Amino acid sequence: MMLISMATTGVALLISGVVLIFNEMVSYRRSLVNSLTVQARITGSNSTAALSFNNPRVAHEMLGALSAAPNIVQATIHTREGEVFARYLRTGERVKPISPPPKNGYSIAANSIVVVEPIILDQEPIGTILIESDLRELHGRLGWYTAIMVIVFSGSLWVAFLLLSRMQRAVTSPILDLVQVMGTVSREGDYSVRASAWNDDELGSLAQGFNEMLVQIQSRDNELELHRRHLEQTVASRTAELADANEQLQRELVERQRAEEQLQRYSGELRDINDELKSFAYMVSHDLRAPLINIKGFASELDLALKDAFPLLEQSLTTLSGKEREQVRFALQQDAPEALGFISSSVNRMDALINAVLQLSYIGRREIRLETVCVTTIVNSILQSLRHQLEQRSVTVTVGELPEIIIDKMALEQIIGNLLDNAVKYLAPERPGRIEVNAYEEADGTTLRISDNGRGIAPGDMGKVFELFRRGNCPDTVGEGMGLAYVKTLVRRFGGRIECESIPGVGTTFSVFIPIQSYSGKEYQ
Repeated sequence: MMLISMATTGVALLISGVVLIFNEMVSYRRSLVNSLTVQARITGSNSTAALSFNNPRVAHEMLGALSAAPNIVQATIHTREGEVFARYLRTGERVKPISPPPKNGYSIAANSIVVVEPIILDQEPIGTILIESDLRELHGRLGWYTAIMVIVFSGSLWVAFLLLSRMQRAVTSPILDLVQVMGTVSREGDYSVRASAWNDDELGSLAQGFNEMLVQIQSRDNELELHRRHLEQTVASRTAELADANEQLQRELVERQRAEEQLQRYSGELRDINDELKSFAYMVSHDLRAPLINIKGFASELDLALKDAFPLLEQSLTTLSGKEREQVRFALQQDAPEALGFISSSVNRMDALINAVLQLSYIGRREIRLETVCVTTIVNSILQSLRHQLEQRSVTVTVGELPEIIIDKMALEQIIGNLLDNAVKYLAPERPGRIEVNAYEEADGTTLRISDNGRGIAPGDMGKVFELFRRGNCPDTVGEGMGLAYVKTLVRRFGGRIECESIPGVGTTFSVFIPIQSYSGKEYQ
């Protein structure tokens, strides 16, 4: 505080002294310029006759009057052409070049001032007068003022020091006391000490605020100690609980690891069984077809043989009674052909079922090729192939805005084709048909919706619509009941799902969700 006060006082005194000295220097220069200007004008006015009559001696006498001013170093009168007409030199001075101002006026150098004034006669310049003065008097004044300033500066600092040394006790004593209390608190951690409030001023308010802060800190410290003890108890309790939970988690992790290993083993076994089932379905379907072909062939041969043998048997029937002949004829013409027809239709039905099983097995084994497919193009192509059935049943088809998705094109054709074919097959004959095809893009895929106003599905049959060889209770429709099984198999291969909503007598809606496929340009299996 002493240093700050002394420095502040010293800087203020120094600035004041510098300002006074600078003001004196500027005032003296201005006064000297004015004095020289007056002398130059008077001397020039008195030298007009000498210049007019070309009398340098008179002009020299006129300049000699300037010797009364000891500060004037030299003076010269110049003709209109700039030549020196007369000159005055202070005693002991030598002629030296003077750099006059470029125009009438004055110039100030480090040690001299030069004033130039025109000599006017009848308002016409006939020459110029130049007077140079030194600044020794100014330097002397500046030296004297500087000495005075140094004396005043030193005396003022000494007086300020004496006053501050007496006054600092009133300021620093409360601060030192506060610093001592702070040191005790920081070193010993004793928050019970208090600072003394010396006066009712800012320092007293500071000490009082510091004491209040110590009270709050001491209270908080006590609360923290209580919380610390409670926290230690809580941590000990939670640590024991965590230890138990950790042991339980370790046991669960071991059990989960065992379950994952068992699940992987079951998954491998399931893949093997799935492959075996596919191979078995293919082999059974293939092996069943050979005896069916034989049955169908032998049934045809038997039918031809009966037709060939009937004329011969007709001749031998003459030996039988009338009733016996009618029984033989009925057996050969009606019972046997009817039985052979049943055998043939059953063989055809069995062949169709075998083909359906083979087709389902092929769907599960076929390699999937992903590509960007326009759903609108697929739907329009399928509707074009069903145009005849649509026109026969007076069906109105509404196709909404359909997107482009990444999927196997053949698989999408089979999914939409089966759903649209079923929608046409199971339309109600008593009212005009209506089919709607829409799509909704979601964050993780696309949902295709195909709705119709057909016969609908009974609630008891809803759980069976996707099973093999299941058909609606419609005797006027043909098929093996494999279409929805195909669709479900294909949708599952893409990780999607198919759902059915139906109200009997109102219609059915199939919703197919196809998730976004990762397309890398390679085959997907």
